[in-house]
Amino acid sequence: MPLDDASGDPARMQAPAQSRPVPSGAREGAVSGRPDAYTLSTQLAVAFAVLVGAMLLIASMAAWNLRSIQQAAERLAIEEWPRMMALQELATHAHGHGAAMARLLTAKRAQRESIYPALDAESAAMDRLTNELLSRVSEPGALALVRDIDAARHRYREVFADVGVWIESGEPARAAAVFAADGQPALDRLIGMADRLAQAQRDAVEADQRRSAALVKDAERQLLALAVVALFAAAGLAWRIGRGVARPMGRLAATARRLAAGDLLARFETEDDRGPREVARVGQAMDAMADAIGERNARIEAIAFSDPVTGLPNRAGVLRQAAGFDAPPDTVLLLDVARLAAVNDVLGPAAGDALLDEVGRRLQAFARHSSGCVAHLGAGTFALLWRLGPEPADRQVESCRAALLVGLSASVPYGDVSIDAQFRSGWSRATSGASDAADLGRAIREAEEALGDAKRMRVDVRRFERTDPEQRRRQLVLLGSLSAAAASGDLQMWLQPKVSVCREGVPRCLGFEALVRWRHPQWGMVSPAEFVPFAEAAGMVGLITRCMIEQALSFLTRVRHIAPDLHVSVNVGTADLLDGELAGWLRERARAVGAPLDRLTLEITEGRLMEDADRALPAMITLRDAGVRWSIDDFGTGYSSLAYLQRLPVDELKVDRSFVDHVDTSPARMTLLRGIVQLGHGLGLQVTAEGVERQEEWSELARAGCDLAQGWLIARPMPPDAALAWVAGREVRPASRPDVVVEPGH
Repeated sequence: MPLDDASGDPARMQAPAQSRPVPSGAREGAVSGRPDAYTLSTQLAVAFAVLVGAMLLIASMAAWNLRSIQQAAERLAIEEWPRMMALQELATHAHGHGAAMARLLTAKRAQRESIYPALDAESAAMDRLTNELLSRVSEPGALALVRDIDAARHRYREVFADVGVWIESGEPARAAAVFAADGQPALDRLIGMADRLAQAQRDAVEADQRRSAALVKDAERQLLALAVVALFAAAGLAWRIGRGVARPMGRLAATARRLAAGDLLARFETEDDRGPREVARVGQAMDAMADAIGERNARIEAIAFSDPVTGLPNRAGVLRQAAGFDAPPDTVLLLDVARLAAVNDVLGPAAGDALLDEVGRRLQAFARHSSGCVAHLGAGTFALLWRLGPEPADRQVESCRAALLVGLSASVPYGDVSIDAQFRSGWSRATSGASDAADLGRAIREAEEALGDAKRMRVDVRRFERTDPEQRRRQLVLLGSLSAAAASGDLQMWLQPKVSVCREGVPRCLGFEALVRWRHPQWGMVSPAEFVPFAEAAGMVGLITRCMIEQALSFLTRVRHIAPDLHVSVNVGTADLLDGELAGWLRERARAVGAPLDRLTLEITEGRLMEDADRALPAMITLRDAGVRWSIDDFGTGYSSLAYLQRLPVDELKVDRSFVDHVDTSPARMTLLRGIVQLGHGLGLQVTAEGVERQEEWSELARAGCDLAQGWLIARPMPPDAALAWVAGREVRPASRPDVVVEPGH
């Protein structure tokens, strides 16, 4: 399905045609080279020679007025307008720095590297413009305000440096607080002063224009007086002067008014090849001013609406471009270049830029013949926006994505190597087929969420699934109150027993797995499935992990004398492993409460471990040295490498419940289960089975030689006090499971 804007190449943004200047030298040459061109002083000298010496005074006054207009116009073009544009550009870059700062405060660590260059560029632009203003401004009042702007800029830079330190120190909340307390007021003050000075500059420009118009009118009156005095003798010359000077000056004033109103297409043009060169030079100065303003506007527009690496529109640019279509797009497909960071690390940033540029070119080639548009949203993410037809949306998007991947899958040559690009995708459609800018912007954000889900789930493509607004609000409220819940004790540790599996004798309870439960004051018990995924996506899962570890350590301290052999397992993620402070914090907390760390087991799922095994291994070793045990959860589902398995400091394998469910009725599943048990025992590891719900499954686990088991057949998760009562035998076992009797005690 080919896609493109009807304009041919909409993504490669260019400066507007009106901003391309005609060389002033060419115009001046044309004026000076006209054989009929004349100076006003020559014509007036001939005329006033007839009208005696008194007329020479009037001619001198008219010439002085014209030169004043010329000087005012040149001052407007050389000093006033550039100064005003520098102030506007300063405010624009200050806004841009504030926007980039807002993204930095909410970005994950991996995304910050792409934001810092934008912040540096905005800071450099503000430095350059402030220094330029200091050199241009000489008026005492304006100079004092510029110095205040410079002081505000230095203050904002200091706050920005502090914010950067807090962010890189891993305290985004502190960084946000510092920015809100000091940075945002400094930035607002800088922008406000720049706006005030820009308004004062605009008032000065308008005053100069009014003075120029007044001078024009004075010149017209003087020339009219000259015509009256000269009477019939100078009537012909007065008419020529009126035609050659008054009309061009009127057009000059009209051109100035159009420029002041913001019409950068306004140009001063003479009606014929006759006219004073002074007027032509004033027109040249005004035209040069308009050209300079147009060029600067084009540069600002390119910065604001296009991506510097690929030349494609950025997020704001593609929304503006889509709004101009007769049939605006209503569907957003995002393509993210996988392993872009690896390309940058191995081959250098230039190779990554070359890869992005080539992907952008191929996307444009694909989008050649339709009303869609292509954008680069940053990092390795590209967006394709188009309007779907009447066929089912899923089928159309999949057809488009398949065709896209055919064109994008070819290797990209770079030097003597070839780079293979792989992609993950996320897509969304505007609500109810609407296509205004707000709805398209929402669709882009939704497609980004779908793309994030595709990355986390390691699938090729995901569609954004809209949820009920009330449910979304509930999720946001839960996420916002997660920290308070952890501090207040609403996040609770529940325990599920892990018992020994034996064919003969009585099973013993050897430990528990800690499971998080949230007792919300308004909504009661909240399922972990409702808040844990959002906490992971928001980078707050470490808060849950530490809360569970603290409660597990307190429980181990509580039972160390009454049940010294009990273990407690706590689930952790790769983000927790890469937290360099976790090991030190764990030692400190265990020492503070007197908990035996050798009774704490940390569980990590096999799939998450394999996502970054090389970086996780040193962290696991550090925590193992601290005394904790390690367990690989959901073993058998993550496609782990045996080479990694023998290197990892692991004590336990937990067999995923998919291998346990109805193992008694599936010979193949039983064979896999026995293979996993033999593998674990061969490596000297304990093997635990999860999700045991039937007596027949228990029997097969015993025959396979499994060491431990947990599941609803044995007991459901329960609060710590109930767990201790369960172990001590003070709570009656469920009558529906009479075959498994757990020995009280240990």
